[in-house]
Amino acid sequence: MRTHLDRLRSTVGLLFGSQSGGGDELGRASYDLWRARVATSESDMGAVEAKLHEAAVVAARWHDFGDPTYREGLGRLLTAIELSDYTAAQRERIRRTLIVPALRSRLYSERGWQERPHCLNDPIDAPLMVCGLPRTGTTALHQLLSMDERAQGLNGWLVLCPMPRPPRDKWMTFSEYRAVATVQKAAMRAEGSVKAAHLRTADRVDEPLELMSQSFVTNTFPALFHLPVYDEWFRAQDQRPTYRRLADNLRLIGSNDRDKSWLLQNPGNILSLDALLDVFPDARIVWTHREPGRTLASLSSLLAGVRTTLLGETVSTNDIAPREVSLWSHAVARAMDIHDRHPNNFHDVDFDTFVADPLGTARGIYEKFGLTLDKRSESVMRAWVRDNPIGKHGVHSYNREEFGLSDDLIKQRFGGYIERFGLARKTAA
Repeated sequence: MRTHLDRLRSTVGLLFGSQSGGGDELGRASYDLWRARVATSESDMGAVEAKLHEAAVVAARWHDFGDPTYREGLGRLLTAIELSDYTAAQRERIRRTLIVPALRSRLYSERGWQERPHCLNDPIDAPLMVCGLPRTGTTALHQLLSMDERAQGLNGWLVLCPMPRPPRDKWMTFSEYRAVATVQKAAMRAEGSVKAAHLRTADRVDEPLELMSQSFVTNTFPALFHLPVYDEWFRAQDQRPTYRRLADNLRLIGSNDRDKSWLLQNPGNILSLDALLDVFPDARIVWTHREPGRTLASLSSLLAGVRTTLLGETVSTNDIAPREVSLWSHAVARAMDIHDRHPNNFHDVDFDTFVADPLGTARGIYEKFGLTLDKRSESVMRAWVRDNPIGKHGVHSYNREEFGLSDDLIKQRFGGYIERFGLARKTAA
């Protein structure tokens, strides 16, 4: 007869495993410890929350979730999901899609810090951070800059299973890497439009979304699904604890590469530049700019595609564009003020200029921050540009009118931003 643990293991599938193919004793011991802790504690953890934690324990083979303050955000999220208009099946899909991966990632971090506590004292000096409104070329620019091997980034599998980055030739020996590679390849094959809009793989440098989700105070959740109760709470939260946890994750993942500087990318940094600069005061911020009507139409199309893929073609997506207009119009207004107060931290990149001259854009970034673009890195960057033309993974088609993103609305909500960075000439594009 299959045990409860065996049944849980089958539900998490490929993402249950060890770093080198063995280690089942560790997984079972961690599971038993967690069950004993829950059984003997006076925790108010509800049944749904307990099951999600249990699935994460099985997947990560670790039991200690660390500082319990994350449970406030988790509780707000679970309440918002329960109060949503989604069906019971859709609510369960959202919980499994959003919450279990974040809890699993959190467990990997906690285990890593316990096994390598000295890494938490490592400095993070002057990280180079690419950000901007979503769909302004941040991903492509991030990939281009990552061709410089003197920098380190967050590879796709390590944001899901954070640990000290192993040597590249050892990755295939880790079940975590093999699992993430398999799952992401399958997802990209199944979701052609999403792949064209935003390719993710286990190998490429990626956004720190799963790492920032560990705190359960993040834009990822309300961006993907209509969760207004959580969204209202999230927008009022201080992001400093989330960035401090991100910094500790960088220290863990980069603990084998202390000589390399960090290269990161996250459009969401625009939401909380004050918190980011408090945690990373010497951050070198590359802010990409594109006409907001185009970016928000592309973003709304991408988010609608992800939502319908996860919840079915009949699910409503009408809330997406109004929510994104509200969120990002307030964000750029605050960000411009922070830009003015910290001009030495920022370098601005125009999207169309980047598309027309990627290497020139890279040189401008290096020059602004006193970096040297050596011949080898420039040669590899040139090869990357040649091998990755626009549309290589398909064309992401969208129509801004279908999302109600009229020129008048965009000018009304983003007028100051458009004027500041010379984007008005692109409004009709």
